[in-house]
Amino acid sequence: MNLLLKYHWWYIYCGLLIIGVLLFSCKQEGLVDPKFCGKEPTVFDRDGDNISDDVEKNSVNKAKHNFNINDCDNDPSLAKDDYCNTGTITGSIKLPLVLGQGYQSSFPSVPTDVSWGTLTLINCVENSGRALDKVNFGEMFNVIALSSENGGDVSPILCHFNGLEVDVLYENSLAPGTPVNLEFFPGDHDTVKTKQYMKHFLAECKEKNSKVIVIFVALAPLGITASDLGVAASLLQDRMGNETYFTVRLSKP
Repeated sequence: MNLLLKYHWWYIYCGLLIIGVLLFSCKQEGLVDPKFCGKEPTVFDRDGDNISDDVEKNSVNKAKHNFNINDCDNDPSLAKDDYCNTGTITGSIKLPLVLGQGYQSSFPSVPTDVSWGTLTLINCVENSGRALDKVNFGEMFNVIALSSENGGDVSPILCHFNGLEVDVLYENSLAPGTPVNLEFFPGDHDTVKTKQYMKHFLAECKEKNSKVIVIFVALAPLGITASDLGVAASLLQDRMGNETYFTVRLSKP
């Protein structure tokens, strides 16, 4: 009887030890209880802190914010003031460029690096790209501008002062991923693809009470209507300067 009790406790001890090792390993891999960081972990955000692993592993972001893919990191970013006049950003985050995430980037040759935004905007771009890649594997939309690191004027780019706007090229049916000017070559515009991109932004950019509040376009030659997108007419607005790209603007979180 004593021998049985002895081995009984030995089995319990070994079982607890194995459970402890497994829990430790899960924590190291960021696969802990969904409540660990407040959000259910995914393959893109293994610690569930709403900041993707790609963002946290990016060398610039890691150096600036000390991000850790195995820790509960907080959102350091904050949009201040207006989109087009006095806006700035504190704690901005750089958009990571990673293959296979449904987006690419060809930032224009302007004096300022315009690959920065609030976490809300970065998540918006990443989530929209992943949604595109999920339905059309390998396809990518082309991001050309977010904001500067500290926000403010990024002329000649319109607005983009506070890290809540992103410019995306209209899809070129003849040369995907390259600009098409709707004013001069409306027939080269792949309206089906561009509409799909817009729908992904509308569906995926919803967090912290933030959402898409307007998409600026060249309305006359666009070939896409608000009803095509299932939104109110006021959400799709005409703006001079948007002949080669559409601009998605988010509300402040």
